[in-house]
Amino acid sequence: MRALAGFAMRGKREATGIAVVCASLPFLHWLSIAIISLVILRKGPAEGAFVLLWSCLPVAMLLHLTGDPGPAIAFLGSAALAWLLRVTVSWQLILSAIVVVAATGSVLFDFISGSAFDQFTELYLTVADQAAGQNAVSLTTAGADERFAGMRSMMVGLFAMGQGIALFAFLALARWWQSALYNPGGFQQEMHQLRLSPIVAAGTLGLLLVCLAFGSIGLVRWVPLLMVPLVVAGVCFVHWLVAAKAMAGNWLVIMYIMLVLLAQLTHPIMAFIALTDSWLDLRKRIRLDREE
Repeated sequence: MRALAGFAMRGKREATGIAVVCASLPFLHWLSIAIISLVILRKGPAEGAFVLLWSCLPVAMLLHLTGDPGPAIAFLGSAALAWLLRVTVSWQLILSAIVVVAATGSVLFDFISGSAFDQFTELYLTVADQAAGQNAVSLTTAGADERFAGMRSMMVGLFAMGQGIALFAFLALARWWQSALYNPGGFQQEMHQLRLSPIVAAGTLGLLLVCLAFGSIGLVRWVPLLMVPLVVAGVCFVHWLVAAKAMAGNWLVIMYIMLVLLAQLTHPIMAFIALTDSWLDLRKRIRLDREE
């Protein structure tokens, strides 16, 4: 991976070639996005826009043939976030921007290719009913329609959450490449220092409470996406804590396994850690305890 990034940084032609090839191959769009983000971070938006433009050709063809706007949204959103990180060098701002970009992208996806959400929802409800078997509750037509609409709305929200996580992962990979090539250890330092300000933390918590308090499915669906900045900040704090305490890396492996398998339990815990660190500055307190 690092060798690939190093080859791409040799020049505009190499970066464009790799990005276009990866954008043309199934399941390698993420690599193309990371290359484009790396070019923007290191060489600026002008050269990044050149690579992005050529990479969008196979993406545009895919959109024309399949009607799937997902890759196009990811390419454009990641490029914008990479430019923002280059200008501000603020991961806190990036996490806030990811919420906006992912929410906008999911709404656009629903507008352009809403039938995909219909199909996923029908498939999910069918599998759920089959799993319930004899315990499945029979609903009236109005009840079934309401159930379908509610689940479809949640699918849009989960898609937005997935986009948010993916956008962060693409940009983090590009930043890690940049650090490995030009500033060893810089990416780790940035992640260890990532901490939401009290204002951002309070704003995020306020939005979460508004979405939950009103109870409308149109608002509740954004809860998973709003959790993304808090979970990322919590994960970064755990990374810092493991390094500061010289703990075994196995703790991080366990954490990531739990984040995937026990998401409903661990995500709120990470959010709580992020909020506590934001308001009480746990890193400072732990450093003071160590000095004493």
